[in-house]
Amino acid sequence: MLDDLNLPTLQERRRHQRLTFLYKVVEGHVPAINVDHYLHRLRPKRTIRAKKFEDYVHDNIVLKSVNNNSKCYKPLHTNSDKFKHSFLSRTILDWNLLSESTVNSTSIECFKAAISAKVGHLPGSY
Repeated sequence: MLDDLNLPTLQERRRHQRLTFLYKVVEGHVPAINVDHYLHRLRPKRTIRAKKFEDYVHDNIVLKSVNNNSKCYKPLHTNSDKFKHSFLSRTILDWNLLSESTVNSTSIECFKAAISAKVGHLPGSY
């Protein structure tokens, strides 16, 4: 039914909302969250992409170290499952997979348009 109506899945919509909120945090639109306190920038390095099947759900350690843009952040190391599935630890991995043009969008609307076109095609999407 989703394919007939051309609607994204619930997982894709949730990922879209998480990335949009992180964009707002990074750009300073959410003053209650101090970016420097929670997010630590990584220095640029080369892009590594793992080959995989699109519908295969996995926990690929190579995907956790991918940096596709200049605004990449250090993935958070987690000890508990609760923190592993929290907002920051999940969203930073997705954020680091975004392209340079997407993270450097000039407005929230441009960012939403860029990720809505690509959100289902991100590496590691399930």
